[in-house]
Amino acid sequence: MSLGGVIGTAGHVDHGKTALTTALTGIDTDRLAEEKRRGITIELGFAHLALPSGRRVGVIDVPGHERYVRAMVGGAVGVDLAVMVIAADEGVMPQTREHLAICELLGIGRGVIALSKIDAVEPARRNEARARIEAALVGTFLARAPLVACSARSGEGLDDLKRVIEAALESPTPPTRWPKPLREPLALPRMPIDRVFVMKGFGSVVTGTLWSGSLNVGDEVELAPGGVVGRIRGLQVHGESVERATAGHRVAVNLTAPRAAITRGMSLGGSGELTSGRVFDVDLALLAHVERPLRRRARVLLHAGTRQVGAVVRLVGAEALTGGGRAFAEIETEEPLVLLPGDRFVLRGAVADPACGTTLGGGVVLRVLGRRGRRGARPTPELLEQNLHAAASGDAQACTRLELERAGAAGLTRLGLAQRVGFAVPAIDAAIETLVRQRIVEQERTTYRMAKEVPVVVAEVPKLDPLAERLHQLVMTAGLQPPRPVDAATTLGVPVRELERAIQALVRATRIARVGELYFDVAALTALRIRLVDYLREHGEITAQPWKELVGASRKFAIPLAEHFDAERLTLRVGDKRRLR
Repeated sequence: MSLGGVIGTAGHVDHGKTALTTALTGIDTDRLAEEKRRGITIELGFAHLALPSGRRVGVIDVPGHERYVRAMVGGAVGVDLAVMVIAADEGVMPQTREHLAICELLGIGRGVIALSKIDAVEPARRNEARARIEAALVGTFLARAPLVACSARSGEGLDDLKRVIEAALESPTPPTRWPKPLREPLALPRMPIDRVFVMKGFGSVVTGTLWSGSLNVGDEVELAPGGVVGRIRGLQVHGESVERATAGHRVAVNLTAPRAAITRGMSLGGSGELTSGRVFDVDLALLAHVERPLRRRARVLLHAGTRQVGAVVRLVGAEALTGGGRAFAEIETEEPLVLLPGDRFVLRGAVADPACGTTLGGGVVLRVLGRRGRRGARPTPELLEQNLHAAASGDAQACTRLELERAGAAGLTRLGLAQRVGFAVPAIDAAIETLVRQRIVEQERTTYRMAKEVPVVVAEVPKLDPLAERLHQLVMTAGLQPPRPVDAATTLGVPVRELERAIQALVRATRIARVGELYFDVAALTALRIRLVDYLREHGEITAQPWKELVGASRKFAIPLAEHFDAERLTLRVGDKRRLR
C-alpha cells in the first residue's frame, strides 16, 4: 500500500469541512469538548484517507473561523493539495477568500473544490452556486480546478471526490510566484510540530508533516528553538508503526524528551543541525486587495511553519509597498524561528478586511541572518539589492559563493552552508565541488572559504527602468509560455531595439534567463527545474509526452526547455528519454 502526500481542507466556517473529512475517512477530527459543544473546529484535526488506488494520504482539517486563522496557517504549510470546501447554500464567503490567498502564498498550487451541503438546496441552486464559484475563482490557482458536488450527510459525490483528489495529487504542480522547496529525502530532516501530547506507557509524542530529510527509530534529535534533545523511540505514519519516515509524510514521533519542554511551533531535526534566528532577508508580496500601503517599518504578525510571532518589516529600496506590489525586505521577529531559505511565510495585520480577513501578503525567505548586525554592518542598499537578487535566483552555486564571501576568513562547514543556503544535499555538494575545482573556494579539512586570490566583488546592477519592470511583469505572467521579443515589443508598444536594452537589464538583474531564442522568468524556470528533479527521482526517466505535461506548454516551449536543462548538465538525453545526470 502506497503511503505519502498530505491534503488539507480550507474554507469558511460552518461550510462542512469537518463533516466532509469524517465522511471521507471515518475519523472524527474534532477532539476537544469545546469543539463538540460549539459545533466548530478550533484546533487542527488529523486523519488519513484511503484513495481508490489504495494510496493512503494524510488529511489535515483546519478551522474556518477568522479567530483561528493561526491554526489554519499552521496546518496548511505542509499541504500538497487543498480541498476548498464551499457550501452550496452560502457560496464564497470572507474566509473562503482568505484561505484561498493563504494557500497561494504558501505555494500549494494544486486543489479541488468540494461544493458541500448539496442536500440542503434544490438542483437549480446547485448550478447557480457552481457558476458563482467559478466566476469568483478566476485568476486564482483554483481557476481550473475540478469541482465536485457532494454531501457529507447523504454520501452523494464522495466517491467522485476521492477519485478527483487522487487525480489532482498525480498532476504536476503549476509554476508559482516562488518555487516551492522539494520534499527532499536527502536534505536536513525538519518537521514543524503541530501537536504535542503524552501517550500513557509511551511518553511524549509530537506530530507534524516531515518537510525534508528522513527520521529513523533510534535517531538522536533536537527540538528548536530551545535546544531540547531526545531520541526517537518510535515512529508512526497513518497509524502504522514504521522504522523510517521520509519527506512528505504525516508523522507521529515518540520521543524520550519530557513533555513539559516541548511546545507546538518548535521544529524537530537532527541533533545540532537546526539553527534559529530573528532576522531574515525575504522576497515579499502584498495581496492586490490590500488598501493601506505597507510602510517601511511596519509591525505585523508573521506565520511561518506552525508558529505565529510579532515582527517588524523593513523594506529594501522603498518607503512603502502598495497592494499587488513586490519588494525585498528584512524581517525581524520578536522571537527566534527555525527557517531556511525557500521557506514560505504569511503576514497578517490587525485590521480585518470585510471581504477577506486580516491577511496582508507573504513571501519566501532568502537568507537567515540570525540577529540584527551593528549599525553600518549591512551592505549599502544597492549592494544589498544585488545580493538579494542573487539569493532569489535559486542558483545553488551563486548562493554558495555569496554565503562564503560573507563568512570571510572564518569560512563555513557543509552543515553551515546547508543551514544558510537551504538546498538539498546533492545541490549543495555539487556547488561546493565545482567551486573548489575552479579554485574559487579553498577547503581546509571540513571548512570551506573563498580562495585568497579571488577578489570578492559584486557588480552593481543598474536600477530597472519602467520599461524593464513592465517587461518583467509580462514575462512573469506568461510563465513558461513567454512571448518572443518582437511580440513583446508590439504588446508594450516600443521599438525592438529599445526592448533589447530592457531585456539585458533584466538578465543582469537575474530576473529573466535566455533559453534558445526566448526569455523566461527565473522563478518559473526554477519551479520547473524542481518539478523535473522531483519527477525524475520518482520515475527515473522522462519521455516527450510527460515532459510536455510537466511544462504545461506546447513543443514550441517544451523542446528548448528540455535542451536548456541538458546544457545545464542537469539532465542527460538517452535516445528519446532524459535522466538525471
